[in-house]
Amino acid sequence: LLQDNRWGIVLDETTADIRNSLIRTSEKTGISGRKSQLLITGSTISENGSGGLLLENSPTRLEQNNISNNGEWAIKAVNGKDPVQAANNWWGNEKSDLDKLIIGPVEFQPVLKKPVAIQLLE
Repeated sequence: LLQDNRWGIVLDETTADIRNSLIRTSEKTGISGRKSQLLITGSTISENGSGGLLLENSPTRLEQNNISNNGEWAIKAVNGKDPVQAANNWWGNEKSDLDKLIIGPVEFQPVLKKPVAIQLLE
């Protein structure tokens, strides 16, 4: 559980596997990665002030997450060679306007029709 921080998680030039996490109500961004390789599964990223995920030149795969109610964007991907792989996630509701919530090269289809049941580790 990462909650009420200035930044939720900040990763720089690393590899990370984020699972079964709740990242919410950060003042800035829930997860920020620069030149990092990320795998994010079974997590909820919500209610972060600026946005959900900010990915700069970071190959990332997100699957089976709840990503909703984040500031200006759900995912903002910049300077990456390959698109962020973000299929099979819940984006808040079936009719979310993902073209406005997702910035940059992100492959997000198919979209889940209901939220993922998250099991946080104790």
